[in-house]
Amino acid sequence: MIGRLKNEYIRLLTTEMKLSGYVPRLDLDPDFTIRYNEIKNFFEFELSVQAVYAGKRKSEWISGIDGTNPIFIPQTKSVESLRDLV
Repeated sequence: MIGRLKNEYIRLLTTEMKLSGYVPRLDLDPDFTIRYNEIKNFFEFELSVQAVYAGKRKSEWISGIDGTNPIFIPQTKSVESLRDLV
């Protein structure tokens, strides 16, 4: 259960970062810490993901940064733009 939630929170955080112009560092693993708070009687967690600012427009086309190299998302042409070429 916790592993599934961890992956979902990482996905949500990465999506929010990209909308703000940040792309995740793929060479640095996310840090997920969970602990039980006995006083409040519930679990707390902390999630840390390292990122680099690429700008809102560029972050749409970069899946992440590996070291100093951006990993670009392949751009595909839409059907409409292909029809314009004919």
